[in-house]
Amino acid sequence: NIRRQWPRQCETIHTKLDELNRLESANSTDLDALCNAFGALLGAVFSPREDFWSPALTQMGRGLGGFIYLMDAYDDLKKDARHGSFNALATKQAFGSDSAGFEARCRELLTQQMALCAQNFELLPILKDTPEGQLLHNTIYAGVWSKYALVKATRTPRKGKPNE
Repeated sequence: NIRRQWPRQCETIHTKLDELNRLESANSTDLDALCNAFGALLGAVFSPREDFWSPALTQMGRGLGGFIYLMDAYDDLKKDARHGSFNALATKQAFGSDSAGFEARCRELLTQQMALCAQNFELLPILKDTPEGQLLHNTIYAGVWSKYALVKATRTPRKGKPNE
C-alpha cells in the first residue's frame, strides 16, 4: 500500500539506501556524497507532492538528513572504532591532527547542513506563532543542537579528568 501511495518516495529511499550502502562498504571518505545520499532520501520524504513548495521541502529534508547522518557518525565515532565499523568521520586527516580542529570542523559541517534546512524552512508559509510552527522552529534552531551538546560534552575532557 505504501509503495502504491508513495512510489517516488519509496524509489528514492531504496535507491539512496543502496547508494549509501555502496559508499559505506567502499569506506568512502566523501562526506558530501554520504550526506547527500541520506539527505536526498529525507528530502523525498519531506516533499509528499511535486508542487510549488516541493523544492523548499526537499532542500529542508536534505539539510536535516545531512545533519542526521553526520550527527550519527559524530555520536558513534568511538563505538564504531571499537567494533571496526564504518564511520564517515573516522578519517581525521581531513580535519587536522588535533582534537580541537576535528571538533571545530565537525561543528562547521553540522552547521552547514542545518543552515540548508533552516534557510528553506524560512521560505515556507508556516505560522511561527502556532504550536506546530513553534515546534518546528524550536526543533530546527535549538532542538537538534541539544543532542550535539550532549555528545560533545561526553567527548570533551573536563579539567583534571581524562576523556574516556
